[in-house]
Amino acid sequence: MKFSDAIEYFDGDRKALGDSFRFPANKATISKWFKAGYLPYGRALELEKETNGKLKVDYSLYPISQKAA
Repeated sequence: MKFSDAIEYFDGDRKALGDSFRFPANKATISKWFKAGYLPYGRALELEKETNGKLKVDYSLYPISQKAA
């Protein structure tokens, strides 16, 4: 999930975004996501659930690496 989509949903309020999780994200974590441009996969899944699907996980942001057996 792109950070811009998540923050737009919360009207630009980073604290509201951080507080929306079961285990809230702190200010430093939110800043890290801002710099990266996207939320970590697990947090994106949690946010999709918390918003009842209004925000969706963009699976193309989370490539699955294949390792040789």
